[in-house]
Amino acid sequence: MPRRCTKNSHSDDSLSEDDVQRKRQRKNTEIQMAVFIPASPSIKPSYMSDSDELLERLTTELKALFLKCRNNSDELYMHLIERIYRVDIIVAKREGVFAKAGKIFNDCRDKFNKSIKILVNKYKEQHKTREGAASQEEIEEFIDDTVWRTLLSSNLDATKRVEILDNPYTTSRLKKFVQEAFKIHLRGGSDASLNVKTLDYITMDLDIPTQLGIVNEMDVRKLLSCASIKNSRYRRLAS
Repeated sequence: MPRRCTKNSHSDDSLSEDDVQRKRQRKNTEIQMAVFIPASPSIKPSYMSDSDELLERLTTELKALFLKCRNNSDELYMHLIERIYRVDIIVAKREGVFAKAGKIFNDCRDKFNKSIKILVNKYKEQHKTREGAASQEEIEEFIDDTVWRTLLSSNLDATKRVEILDNPYTTSRLKKFVQEAFKIHLRGGSDASLNVKTLDYITMDLDIPTQLGIVNEMDVRKLLSCASIKNSRYRRLAS
């Protein structure tokens, strides 16, 4: 009879204890590598990989964008999402990224308006006025460099802060924006927060550098003009 091959026929019983232990360790290592070593980045779905990091990038760029405009549009959001997540609007909406972008930007706007209202109440308390009357000189004295920089601190932190604060034109426009927003809230009215959106003209064309550089490459005026075609409220506010 032909001799049968005995390769791999040895059981663990024929191995020394050390050999068995090494064999088991080798098998465990192979299993761990198969389970825990991530796949090559080149084959990861872009919107699923490193999702926390991508969301952090999106949040940072949206906070910086707030320094340029307070109006929003689908086109603005999608420009950022496409650059960061590398997906189209269908995937962005399906995966909830589009909704997250809207929430982040709206939170920036709400936080800003609430902070302005707090300043208004503080101003009224100090100046004992209930009519909202204030001179330009008083407003400029109240909303000084320390106040406006503190108010926009989280947004400035999303940018190359030193570059912005070293630019006299940029700082003067941001300061003017905060002062004008303060005036609107000082006058009061149910539309005060909404009317702050009319101040985009002050800051829309500013140079706002970020680490990714996406905000500065955006034609914000053009992207918002798309919203004005679809949204009559925006058109009224921006006119």
